[in-house]
Amino acid sequence: MGPEQQLRMMFDSVRVYATVIYIGFVVLALICALW
Repeated sequence: MGPEQQLRMMFDSVRVYATVIYIGFVVLALICALW
């Protein structure tokens, strides 16, 4: 239970946010292209 675990958890949360934003932009681009 040290800084390594905290960094790993922080990067996991950052990766989750980045993935959600990326998927959101992909879906938005598909909607705009197919509208």
